[in-house]
Amino acid sequence: MITVAEACVLGAVQGATEFLPVSSSGHLAVVHSLVTPLPGAQTAAVDVVLHVGTLVAVVAYFRDDLAQLTRGLLGYGSGWQRRWVWLLMLGTLPALVVGVLFKARLEASFHSLGLVGANFLVTGTLLWVAGRRGRAGRDEAGVRPRDALAIGCFQAAALLPGISRSGSTVSAGLFCGLDDEVAARFSFLLGIPAIAGAQVSELSTVLSLGREAVLPLVAGTVVAGVVGFVAIAGFMRLIQASRLHYFAYYLWPLGIMVLATALQRGM
Repeated sequence: MITVAEACVLGAVQGATEFLPVSSSGHLAVVHSLVTPLPGAQTAAVDVVLHVGTLVAVVAYFRDDLAQLTRGLLGYGSGWQRRWVWLLMLGTLPALVVGVLFKARLEASFHSLGLVGANFLVTGTLLWVAGRRGRAGRDEAGVRPRDALAIGCFQAAALLPGISRSGSTVSAGLFCGLDDEVAARFSFLLGIPAIAGAQVSELSTVLSLGREAVLPLVAGTVVAGVVGFVAIAGFMRLIQASRLHYFAYYLWPLGIMVLATALQRGM
C-alpha cells in the first residue's frame, strides 16, 4: 500500500498539475508508473481521493463566483449569473457522456506511457496556439451555449491522460473569443462537477482500500489542497498576463522524454 511520503508526493503533483495546464492525469500516470507502481484499482482510488484536496481548493478560491451563481440560480443574480448556471450544466454533458460510454478504455489508457507522452505534445501545441492569440474577448455576458458546448467537448478530450483539463478548456474558451480571465473562470467552475463526479463514480473502490490507507491519503489530500490553491492563484495571474503559451515550453520536452521512456520500456 502507498506510504505517507509517496502520498504527499502524489498530492503535490496533483495539486500543482490539476490547475496548471500541464495535465494532472498525465503526471500522475507517469509518477505511478515510474515511482509508485500500484494495482490498477488502487491507482484509481488514490487519484480520486487526492482530487478531494483539489476540489476543496477550487471551491475555496472561487467561493465568490459560486456564491453569485447560487444567487443567480435562486433568481437574485444578474442575467449572466443565471445563464452561467445552465451553461455550466451544458458544458458538463460531453465529459459525462464520454466518461460513461468509454470508462473501461479511459482507465486502460492510463497504463500507456506512450499515449501520455504524445498527449503532452498535443497539449503543449494547443496552449502555444491559444496563447498566441490577441487578448481582446467577450465578457461574462457574452458566453453563448455553443461556447459552453465547445469547451465541454475539450473537457471530454481531457479524460485522456496527458491532455490537460484546464489547458484544453481555457484554450477552447480563447478560441471561442472569450476574454482570458473569463475563459479561465468558466474553465475552473466547469471543473467542479467533473472532479466531484469522478469521486462519486469511484467511491466503492476508495472504500476498499482499508484503514491502513487512511493516514497516507489524508496527508496527500491536504498537500493537494494547499498546493492546488497556490497553483490556481498563480495560473490566474499568468492568464491575465497572456502567458499561457509558456507552458508549451515545458510540455514539449516532457512529452519527448516520456515517449522515449515508453519506447525504452515497451509501454
